[in-house]
Amino acid sequence: MAFVHVNFYSDTLKINTDISLIIPTPGPDDGEKADRRGRKLFRTLTMLHGTFGDHTDWARLTGIERLAQEYGIMVIMPSGANGFYRDMKRGKRYFTYITEELPSFVENIFPVLKGRENHYIGGLSMGGYGAVMAALKRPDIYGGALSFSGTLDLAAFRELCNQGIFPDPYFWDLIFDKNSDEADPAEVLTAARQLMGKGGMAPELYFTVGRQDPLYKSGLEVVREMKDMGFQVSFEEDDGAHEWDFWDRSLKGAFKWLDRVMKS
Repeated sequence: MAFVHVNFYSDTLKINTDISLIIPTPGPDDGEKADRRGRKLFRTLTMLHGTFGDHTDWARLTGIERLAQEYGIMVIMPSGANGFYRDMKRGKRYFTYITEELPSFVENIFPVLKGRENHYIGGLSMGGYGAVMAALKRPDIYGGALSFSGTLDLAAFRELCNQGIFPDPYFWDLIFDKNSDEADPAEVLTAARQLMGKGGMAPELYFTVGRQDPLYKSGLEVVREMKDMGFQVSFEEDDGAHEWDFWDRSLKGAFKWLDRVMKS
């Protein structure tokens, strides 16, 4: 197992940025999918952090490294600041970075399999929103998305911020434009309808949220509507709040699901 930290200049973000990667150790029977140099080629899971986080969160606060080794999946963990993984109105182009520059950078340097069926994206809270939007808008790149307590309903999230349940409502004004009403509060569902309307490749989706999470109710509604649209959605719930204990416990079931759908 290798744990790799990479700092590089992003032409999209116009800054030096960081990613961490977990690269499993190949087993004795893993040589069937290799490159010309005999290197084992891996399926990948890009995991996005939540607000106030960075590229180290998943590795420091969960057992994801053990699961990556068990299932033979390379995990890519970028930094996205507090930008909701959007191309911000007055800020960095995080969506373009996550969906274009980052996959290309990783593929050029590390031994990864090609094809959308071998590349999934996940995240928690803000990262859950970013992962689902990436899979819905770029199904040519990602075969599916995993959302851990994702911010899937922007209107509900904004109200929780205004109530002080989430730390600071400044995110809305920073990422969107506080002087306009451009933000679509049902953005995830709008992107889902647009994809289905085009008859495009629908990503596989895995949603999990704790019953004591402030985002539980709005998350259930999004899951219900996406199922009604015809998406293949796996949903898991358990006792838990918006906290690392729940996200860590959720990873085992998520990796089991991921391994199954990647191999199907």
